[in-house]
Amino acid sequence: MAKETGKVKTEGKSLSIKSYPDLAAELKNGTVRGLYVLFGDEEYLIDRAVRAIERNLIAPGCEDADAYKGDFSLAGNTESLTEMLRTPPFLSTRRLVVLKNTGLFGAKSPESPEAAAKYVSIFSSIPDFSCLVFVEEKIDKRKKALLEAVSAAGVLVQVEKQSSDALCKWLAAQLGKRQIRITGEALSSLV
Repeated sequence: MAKETGKVKTEGKSLSIKSYPDLAAELKNGTVRGLYVLFGDEEYLIDRAVRAIERNLIAPGCEDADAYKGDFSLAGNTESLTEMLRTPPFLSTRRLVVLKNTGLFGAKSPESPEAAAKYVSIFSSIPDFSCLVFVEEKIDKRKKALLEAVSAAGVLVQVEKQSSDALCKWLAAQLGKRQIRITGEALSSLV
């Protein structure tokens, strides 16, 4: 299981926020949870994480039948989201629903407790044959009820810009796979 990289206090409870390396290790081991909220600055790594989740769940050629990806207007669409999650997969292990830039976890999301309660209910009752992934630029840590529900049913993952050292190691590994040799100075220059 991935280690927690950060804790944020919310009304006496603490949310665990994981990092990209922890998520990548989980996915490499084939562990896929039912709910993810991926947020941060590093779009490439977020896309890579979503592709890894998809590879673990969706049978080749079944992407159109068993995966939904898109922006999602949240105004009154909790029924549509519930419907998507309750529809069993056709030929894949699980149904994948990826929603980008919904604003649900942002400062301008609906403030009504009733709307938040609907999402808390959805998050706590995701069927075993579904996986829901939110991809957000930012989250507002004041959205306590939603974030606690995500933390209880799935995982929050903060994907930050990588350090130069981490990028050099990654690039060296990628070049090594292709049997390309490069000096440390040239590697640093590329990064």
